[in-house]
Amino acid sequence: KILDKYLLKSFLITFATVFVILFFIFVLQVVWLFISELAGKDLAHNDFEVPFGKARTRKEGSDLTIITYGNTVHHSLQVAAKLSNEGIEVEVIDLRTIRPLDSETILKSTKKTKRLLAVDNGWSQFGVSSEIISLVVENNFANLLCPPQRIGMNDSPSPSSSSLAKHFYPR
Repeated sequence: KILDKYLLKSFLITFATVFVILFFIFVLQVVWLFISELAGKDLAHNDFEVPFGKARTRKEGSDLTIITYGNTVHHSLQVAAKLSNEGIEVEVIDLRTIRPLDSETILKSTKKTKRLLAVDNGWSQFGVSSEIISLVVENNFANLLCPPQRIGMNDSPSPSSSSLAKHFYPR
């Protein structure tokens, strides 16, 4: 009888989970249709392409280049806005793809600003930021005014809970 109660409880939890997921999918579809109607066009068919290997300059600047990708782009743009209030103009480059890497845009920007900060949402060691810095140092070292810097996660194991994750990921 204990096993039957356990199986029934497991079934009910699984059924409730599936029901909640399907309900949210339905609600999101209704919201999407409502937004589409408000916009007066079908948003589901507005295709766009992100060219592979082509970075995008999200903000022009002349004092520092921040090269980043993913969710750290938004953080970098916030920092650039704060620094702009203090008279420091930061250029923010969104890589969009990391393989192939847009070396041309990276080198062009660092030649212009002469400073580099690589912001990575992965580990600092052996990560994308390491590759960006080595690319710039190998091809543009004489033009840099100071050593390139990077911001990323500490070299530590990944967190296993959300409370640990709050202190783990760079902000």
